[in-house]
Amino acid sequence: MAIGKGLISHLRKRISNLNMERKIMMIVLTSILLISGFSMMAYYFTIKSNNQLLYNSTADNLSYSASNLTGHLDDIESLSTAIIADNTVQDILTMQKDSGQKTDSRSYTRLCTTLESYLQQDQSSSLSYIMLAGRDMTAKTYIPMSERLPEESLTDLTACAEGYMGRAVWITKYSEKYGLFLVREVRRISNAQLDSLGYLIIRVDTRRMLEDCSHFANQYGQASYLLAYDSSVIQSSITITPEDSHVLLTPFDKPYRIQNLSGQKYFVVKNTIPDVNWDFFCLVPYSSVYNSILITRIMFFAVVFASIVLCILLSHHLIRSLTRHIDNLVCKIKSFARDDGTFSPSAYHFDYRDRKDELGILHQQFDQMALQIQNLINVNYKNELLVKDAQLKALETQINPHFLYNTLESINWRAKASGEVEISRMVEALGYLLRAALSHSSKTVPLHQELDFVRCYLTIQQTRYDDQLICTLEADKDLYDIPVPKLLVQPLVENAIRHALEEMVDICSIHIRVYHDSTQLYIQVENSGSVFPDNLLEKLESGSIQPHGFGIGLTNIHQRIQLTYGKNYGLFLFNQNDFAVAQIRLPYVIPAETEP
Repeated sequence: MAIGKGLISHLRKRISNLNMERKIMMIVLTSILLISGFSMMAYYFTIKSNNQLLYNSTADNLSYSASNLTGHLDDIESLSTAIIADNTVQDILTMQKDSGQKTDSRSYTRLCTTLESYLQQDQSSSLSYIMLAGRDMTAKTYIPMSERLPEESLTDLTACAEGYMGRAVWITKYSEKYGLFLVREVRRISNAQLDSLGYLIIRVDTRRMLEDCSHFANQYGQASYLLAYDSSVIQSSITITPEDSHVLLTPFDKPYRIQNLSGQKYFVVKNTIPDVNWDFFCLVPYSSVYNSILITRIMFFAVVFASIVLCILLSHHLIRSLTRHIDNLVCKIKSFARDDGTFSPSAYHFDYRDRKDELGILHQQFDQMALQIQNLINVNYKNELLVKDAQLKALETQINPHFLYNTLESINWRAKASGEVEISRMVEALGYLLRAALSHSSKTVPLHQELDFVRCYLTIQQTRYDDQLICTLEADKDLYDIPVPKLLVQPLVENAIRHALEEMVDICSIHIRVYHDSTQLYIQVENSGSVFPDNLLEKLESGSIQPHGFGIGLTNIHQRIQLTYGKNYGLFLFNQNDFAVAQIRLPYVIPAETEP
């Protein structure tokens, strides 16, 4: 007993240490072998034997019916031969042709009576009517209104008989609309002249003919039939769509096949009527076949069901032995994702340190990784915050002093060229600019304060350039209280003036627009007279283009925004409608209302 337990324990250990691929293959192969073996055995013995039995029975019936149908067609052809050789028919048609006169009513009546007598000889009653078309008249038996042919169809039927030297011709192209026709040319027998006297047309009721000739009843119930020629249906005892007929009339690759027609399955067997080369189909409802072998199928399916249940139970047990360890790993991952820094592998009840398979390695590596990440977070997180804050402060201090020098130069130039009022405006604006630039009280300011800073800068520049500089500013007052990083817009306006106005003698237009959508706030500076090179920011950051006075300010603005708000925001440069456009994108946050 102890040896058996030890052996079982050893086998379990060996299996648990197998790699994942072999474990899955063991489960899959076991299930497939069990299910496939029993299913194929049941399918083979049930379907093959019963289908073969059904084919033999149906093929015999179909062959017998095809023989009957061939005999019936021969009888109709024999009847047509008797009609065209009838003395009355020959005499009247010969006289009509030789005299060139219209047939009198008496001769016409004799022809109709003769045709009617031949029609009555058809014991199967499958003939609908008989017509005899002469030179200037058409004698016929009674024709119901629904079966009468149009004149053009009658002409086409007689044309089909030409060239056959009086032999019988079966016309199938009107079978769906008007029925099946036998047509043959009536030739003169007297003195073997064999010249054409007229045409004999016999309309056959194919449905009645097939009902008389077909004997499809068997142990599986009453079957259906279908007669076709040259990929077109002549007659069918069931209603089928054009799509079903196209599929049904495709060549057979085996003696029988199971065909789905209009949502019903049929067991289809095909035969050929040799004299006319028609295809003759027998269609047995396949559901009746299933009913006849139901008991046998139940026995086989019971065996298959039992094998499936056994496979499910066995597979569930084997798979569960694997998935519980995967579940443990998923629980560890979820716990680590929401962990507060106290993750510990020992909190889980299974020890994976001695496992050597893939699951054991995954747990061991994850535990090691989780502990290392915890340590990195605790040690480095605060350092990273400090570094980021230092980067922000360093970028904020990189204000280009060139603006201050230009301003002082402008004051000196204006003092020599104009009066004290203008100098006072410039000095007042300059004082506001210096106070705002040197203030370190906050990293962000309300939007209206940033725009006031820009207005003061434009006051100085408009004093310098007079009417040569045109500036407009559009901003909704509802946006004035939104906090934005300070000193963002003025460097863009300064760059626009420097690289547009100083290089042109015409009027320079600068438009400042502030607007928003549902998620972003846009501050846009547009100027005429200059353009931005393609991918300017990327080239400045990579060093492929060296800044010429403005590059440090642009990259400064872009980096400050991205360090503060993330990679989805920043500075975007492009050209639009002959304007160089510098667009700042910030998150749009509705400011909280202040209490009165």
